[in-house]
Amino acid sequence: ISYMQNQRATKLIYDLKDKPFIDLTYYEWMVRLNSLCQICNVKMIVANMRPTAAFALAMTAGEEPPPFSCALNVENARELAI
Repeated sequence: ISYMQNQRATKLIYDLKDKPFIDLTYYEWMVRLNSLCQICNVKMIVANMRPTAAFALAMTAGEEPPPFSCALNVENARELAI
């Protein structure tokens, strides 16, 4: 958190390009990471994750919708962050 605050970050783009499979444990970790981002007023965007996959994992975890934004790739994530 302190690094993001020191850098005055407004967004965190988390790229899942090299992750072939996201299970419930990994999804829950991303939810916790998103909570940390919210503490310092940083918007978290997960790149290379289809919104339908995020929604399915959120429903499995007992929450809906996912607390973070999703983008099909990093370029789209950068556009969402504006």
